Amino acid sequence: MYSNSEYSSLLAKYNRAVGENLSLKDQLRQNNQRMETRETEIKRDYDSIRAICEEILSKDNDEMVVGTEYSWSRMSIYELIERTTISYRKYNRDRAELMMRLADLAEERAEQISSLCEQIEQYKNMYETGNQNEEAPASQQEQSNKEAPAEQERTVECESIKIEDDDLTNAMMSSMVDAIRLNESVKVTPPVIPISEPRAMVERTKKVKEKVSKAVKPALIDLNEVKSKFNNVMNEIIHVMGETGASLYPDIRDKVSERCKDLEKGISESRIRAAVNELVQSGTIQKGSFHSPLKGNINIMKLTLQGNMIYKDLFGSKAVISEMDMITAEHDNTEHGYGIKELAEVLEASGKYRAVTWKNGRKPIVLKDGQSVIPDIIAKTDKYTEYFEYERANHTYPDFQVKLTKLSHISRYINIVVQNTPQLDAILKDVEKWGKESEVPKQRKVIVRISTVKYYSTHEPGTKNAWMYEYNTETSQTTNLSENNESAKKEGE
Repeated sequence: MYSNSEYSSLLAKYNRAVGENLSLKDQLRQNNQRMETRETEIKRDYDSIRAICEEILSKDNDEMVVGTEYSWSRMSIYELIERTTISYRKYNRDRAELMMRLADLAEERAEQISSLCEQIEQYKNMYETGNQNEEAPASQQEQSNKEAPAEQERTVECESIKIEDDDLTNAMMSSMVDAIRLNESVKVTPPVIPISEPRAMVERTKKVKEKVSKAVKPALIDLNEVKSKFNNVMNEIIHVMGETGASLYPDIRDKVSERCKDLEKGISESRIRAAVNELVQSGTIQKGSFHSPLKGNINIMKLTLQGNMIYKDLFGSKAVISEMDMITAEHDNTEHGYGIKELAEVLEASGKYRAVTWKNGRKPIVLKDGQSVIPDIIAKTDKYTEYFEYERANHTYPDFQVKLTKLSHISRYINIVVQNTPQLDAILKDVEKWGKESEVPKQRKVIVRISTVKYYSTHEPGTKNAWMYEYNTETSQTTNLSENNESAKKEGE
């Protein structure tokens, strides 16, 4: 038998153990709650990191392989971040080079504007001086005869001269704007009359150029050594790209072949291709590729920073902005940009539209709620306007949903063209999901039409026959128009 003291001691130990157990359970519960919260935050951060990485990689042509399933989801987060970092640095480097070239061009144009303003002032002074010299004798004679009426007449003459002077100024300013728009060479004269506003513009441009130049530090290159390895064909390729801004290989090849007819006989395409490859290896040209559903893979090229330096050294002027850079700046992704350009060419060739525009980045359509939307292509007839979207099924559904909703506010008909059938199936699935989940398309009775580029271009572009599928948001039904078209053709036969 245990004594009362031993029993009390054991009871006290038991109570302490129960208390500690309850305390540990409470701590465990709190830790579990913190861990769950932490896991939720980690998952949120993980998903956000993966989403931003995929968004950046989707702008990189080297990461986007048309017609294949993207495997970013199978990568570890570390590998995904590494690839994204490389792509982001490349993107920034290309943009910095483009900004420096734009700064150069802006500086050159600012100097031309300043010079032209000074020339206008000189012409105005010359014009006013000449008229004053011619009118002086007549004014003196009239003053001696009739001073009061002469004073009135002189006032009228001055007003007449002022009107003519304004007309002259307007005409000269119009000519100046036209010259700059046509990229014509404008002679820059030494400053005679100080013009504060253009000079300030030049100074601002120089400051921007200095900032951008810090981001791009080209390695020291012996241009003479590089140029010594060039032949006539290579020089002509640089000349064509720098003078016209052409970026598609077929366009460059045709222009070089035409120009080289007078230089050498027998310029073959193989020689032009060999010359392009040598220029790429020397770092003078950057080459990529664009997959055209209508023409297959097409090489796209632009002059590198070194190439621009060589062009200026060879031909004494700065190269124009490359079409490749302009398309990249407009659409962020060359594959998407050149696809839009090709679709616009199909619409123009159809003859159904009086105007087709595909560079709409500077003219967004503002909606009633203050938001804006930029259609890839705007095609106008004399009676109506159509909007086209060129999609490659590499978007996220929320972004695609927002785009469709915005487009539904400017037109009941949403026209979507894709590269191939797998993309068409993916787009159609998202369109049907949007039509069922959103109330906006049902209220506006929106009709979404979808087709591939190849089918659209070969089935009467600009008509209903060019569309493969049509989704009606009012009835939530999808119609296979391509089957109806084929059946109608067979019945007609």
